[in-house]
Amino acid sequence: MFNPKSGSSKAVRLSARDSFQGSTFSNADLGKSQFSDDYAATADGKDSLKHSELGEVSCIKISAVARNAEAAYGRIEMWLRATDNMPLRMEYYAKSGLLFKRMDLFTIKNFGSLRRPSVLKMESFEKAGTISTITIEAMNAADVPVTVFNKNYLTR
Repeated sequence: MFNPKSGSSKAVRLSARDSFQGSTFSNADLGKSQFSDDYAATADGKDSLKHSELGEVSCIKISAVARNAEAAYGRIEMWLRATDNMPLRMEYYAKSGLLFKRMDLFTIKNFGSLRRPSVLKMESFEKAGTISTITIEAMNAADVPVTVFNKNYLTR
């Protein structure tokens, strides 16, 4: 993370496991959009999910097991709606195998050409009764030049 108003040209290193701004979400929950580097995924077949907004939904269940020690979780289980692979639920397990957190995704909206859930509700089982909700109001795609993603660019 880099804050240009801080006056520093140094990036702040954020741990994937740390809380995102004091919420139930971790930095990895919001910052990672691709799991294949850290997790090996397998399809567990069809499953049914009771979704509070959509009712009973036919899903494909995916299990993703950590490939390396840097992965934020030991295992992640995902329920994708069978008709369009839209993610509806994710369960996060500690390396010990204990269910740690559950994220339910709601209110599927169009964001330009992307169709995505706009409400993400994360419940912690480590701290009973702790729930954080993120609502995405707008999302814009932008072409960011690859030259922006290096340390030298931070001083500009």
